[in-house]
This record gives sequence, structure tokens and C-alpha cells, in this order.
Amino acid sequence: GIYPKNSVLDLMNGKLAIEDIIVDGPEGVKLLPGGSGLNNIEDLQQSQRDLFLKKIEMLEGFDYIFIDTGAGISRSVLAFIACSDDLILVTTPEPTSLTDGYSLLKAVDHFKIKNNANIVVNKVLDKKE
Repeated sequence: GIYPKNSVLDLMNGKLAIEDIIVDGPEGVKLLPGGSGLNNIEDLQQSQRDLFLKKIEMLEGFDYIFIDTGAGISRSVLAFIACSDDLILVTTPEPTSLTDGYSLLKAVDHFKIKNNANIVVNKVLDKKE
């Protein structure tokens, strides 16, 4: 595993620049550690979301940026989806995970946030599942 010394919380508190928080992961992937700064993403204030997104937009040299919002529906989760280019819903075959994913897709559709979504089913036993 990777054990970063800094997290998004340091960015939110103005202690570090976003470039100083990014750590090298496997296969050339760069990681922005959420730590306790994103554990309760639904608790972020609008100004915190705006700051976070502004800092991400300023990053250069990245082909893709993934924001893992975790399970559930909240104003912050929907706001992050709204400002993203694509929605990739990661779920598992577990009934609760499928229900959460379906509920999120319904909310995204209801609020007309995105016209489509990509779905990845993780932890499957075989292609049929």
C-alpha cells in the first residue's frame, strides 16, 4: 500500500499546493490522497468544493483525473459528477451496492446532470455474473 504523509485536507486548509500532495503510485499513476479530507465528502461546503475543483482544473499533464466519491447520494457527490466529463459508476454484484448505484443513476437522471454513464462491475466471479 501507499502511505502518504499529506492529504486533500492539507489543500483545504491552505497548508500545501495540490502538486505537493500528489504521490507516485504503481505503473506511473499519480494519486491525490483523500485521507480524512474526503471521508465525509457530503459535508463539504460549496466553497470547499469550488476550491478543490479549481485546484484540480489547474493541474497539467494528466490524461485522466478520477474522483472517488464513495457510495451514496449527496449534494457534493452530485456536484462532482456535474463538473466531470464522464460518470463512471463502480459497483459490485452485491444487492446493496447495486441498489446504491441504481439510486445514484436515478438522481443523476432526475436532475439532468448527465445523459449517460459508464458502469464497471467490480469483484465479479466470471463474465456471466
